[in-house]
Amino acid sequence: MKDTPLPLGPGIHDISADAYHADPCATPSLSSTLARLILNRSPRHAWTAHPRLNPDYQGKESKTFDIGRAAHRAVLSKGGDYVAYPEHVLGKGGAASTAAAKEWAEEARARGWTPLKADEIDAVHDMSGEIMGRLAAMGITFPPARSELTAIAEIDGVMCRAMIDHAPEDPRQPLWDVKTTTDASPAAVMRTIMAYNYDVQAAHYCEVWKAATGEDRKFSFVFVEKDAPHECCVIQLGGDSMAMGRKRTGSVPTHGVGGRARSLRRSAARGRW
Repeated sequence: MKDTPLPLGPGIHDISADAYHADPCATPSLSSTLARLILNRSPRHAWTAHPRLNPDYQGKESKTFDIGRAAHRAVLSKGGDYVAYPEHVLGKGGAASTAAAKEWAEEARARGWTPLKADEIDAVHDMSGEIMGRLAAMGITFPPARSELTAIAEIDGVMCRAMIDHAPEDPRQPLWDVKTTTDASPAAVMRTIMAYNYDVQAAHYCEVWKAATGEDRKFSFVFVEKDAPHECCVIQLGGDSMAMGRKRTGSVPTHGVGGRARSLRRSAARGRW
C-alpha cells in the first residue's frame, strides 16, 4: 500500500481499506454498498450510511467482521495487519471484555491493526492456507501488488469508487471478488448473489473500472467456506447477469451506475434524502 495523499481523483489507487471506506474522493462518492442501499431501500438510507454525508456516522465493528477481514486479506496476500491480544489484558477464559483489553484494542485499531486472540489468528492462518491451496489447484493466484486496488471515476457528474479485491495485470482477465460463506455449493452461491444483489455490485465495479481505465472487463466471484473443509466455488457473471444487475437499478443497461449517481446527485442538490 502506498502513502497516497488525499483527496484522490479519477484513476487507480493503492490505499488502505480504512481510507477507502472513509471515502477518499474530493466530493462525497458513490460506492457499491451505497448504490445497493439506494436500490433496495432509499436515498436516505444511503445518506445515513455515508461517512461524508452523515455527520453522526459511525463505522460498525464486530468480532465476526475482524476475523473475516483478516482471513479475506490473507487470501489476497495482503494480510499481516492483525495482532494478538497480550495474555495479561485478557480475562478469565481468554475473554477480551476487560477494560484493559478494550483499551489495548482501541490503541491497536488507531495504529491500523486488527486485534485478534491467538487462537483466532491460528484459525485465520489455517483457513487462508487451505483456501489458497485450493485456489492454486484451480490456477488462481492473487499477487498482492494487484490486490485491493481502488478505482475512482466520475460518472454522470458524481464521483464513484470501487475497491477491487484483485485486478490481474492482463486486461483480458476478469476482476475478482472474494466472498466468505457457509455454503459454497453452486446453488447456494447463486441464491446468495441474488439475495445480496451481488450482480449489482459486479456491474458497479466493472463500470467504475472501465470509466477509470478504459478496460472493459468481465467479473468473477470466488466464494469460500469459512469452516472446514473450506470448499471454493468460482462464478463468472456473464453478459445476461451483468445486464440484469444494471437493469435492476431502473436505468438503461449501459448506464447502471449513472442511474444511481443521478439519484445521489438529485438528493444532494435538493438537500432532501
